[in-house]
Amino acid sequence: MSSDTTTTTGPSAETTLSLQQLEDSNIDDLCEIYNQLIEDQYEQYSTFLEENNLSLIETLNQSGAVPYSGDLKRGLALSGGGVRGYITVLILEKLQNKLRVLKEDPTFNIVDEFDYLAGTSIGGIIALSLAHNLSVDKLKGLFVDHAAEIFNKSTWDKIPVIGFFFENGKRIFKGLFDVKPLEKQLQIYFEDKTLDQLALKKPVVVTAAGSNGVPVYFSNKNKSDLNTKIWEVARCTSAAPTYFDPHKLSNDPNPKDPIWYTDGGLFANNPSTVLAAIMTKDGIPLEKIYILSLGTGQVKVPKPAQLKALGYKSILTILNLVMDTTFRSIDLSMQMILAKNYLNINPMLQTEIDMADASKLPEMKAEFEKNGVAIDTQLDNYIKRFYEQ
Repeated sequence: MSSDTTTTTGPSAETTLSLQQLEDSNIDDLCEIYNQLIEDQYEQYSTFLEENNLSLIETLNQSGAVPYSGDLKRGLALSGGGVRGYITVLILEKLQNKLRVLKEDPTFNIVDEFDYLAGTSIGGIIALSLAHNLSVDKLKGLFVDHAAEIFNKSTWDKIPVIGFFFENGKRIFKGLFDVKPLEKQLQIYFEDKTLDQLALKKPVVVTAAGSNGVPVYFSNKNKSDLNTKIWEVARCTSAAPTYFDPHKLSNDPNPKDPIWYTDGGLFANNPSTVLAAIMTKDGIPLEKIYILSLGTGQVKVPKPAQLKALGYKSILTILNLVMDTTFRSIDLSMQMILAKNYLNINPMLQTEIDMADASKLPEMKAEFEKNGVAIDTQLDNYIKRFYEQ
């Protein structure tokens, strides 16, 4: 691997940072990067909520229509975590099996349990898949059969640098992995269908971050998004910095200066708050909103002093830290906002599992089974809430 730094100028200039330089990074520099990401994240999220009129207080019954008198509406919020999304699918499968027994219906599909769906990163892909009527079994197949192809370690080993390029003055981070295998699978699953052609006409919300990290969300409730291809929305929300290149939409209204989209986990790795706000915009009061939030497993967060020992992997650890921070802060907020109408299931993992390590699927299954009693208890609490009044 080369340890030289390459810098060029011009509209397609590339600036790359060698792995050796990352290994030599000062721990204070790494902590500064992390702190800046958190600060930027807070400012951008605040702006996002304001510009999209997503304040829960302001959106509550904002239409001024007749007070809502309908039933409790259920939302499913799925978080990001790369290949650890396999854990999310295992939880969904367990809940589906429990409900099939309860309903005495062996064909019951878990997506029919929810009125709204939301997702971030791999959670966004899963939410779109459910809304397109893909079964849990097919979702498991996405991980078991294709994760190693999408997160190809041989490709990782061939990349000597981590860096970015410029297009029209925008700094675009390069990814470690070739995006073609991911795009191939997304196109197989969703073909060229658009958001208005989702098989199930349920509201779906998928978060992403636009150029310069500005938060956005795609939804089949937004008229401006209806002609956007489903696979491209999935590609945008899962473009985690340092893992995959950002994505620009084929139907961008300004192709000469398009918006580049990256992983929504940078600002809302737990999409529960965005989902709750969308539901209140539909006139559903908070007391009539229930959200089941599923994570991809909590990992032990290394102390700042441990980052240096990780060498170049520190930059990836920082990404994990940022996403974990957004998840935990939103989880606490939702507990305060919805109280008993919010349930988060996110098992603690004893094994270190990177978001891009497809070889750890067996370890994920083992961790899921280790947490089996706790997960069963949480799912049984959900069932009691709705079926054993």
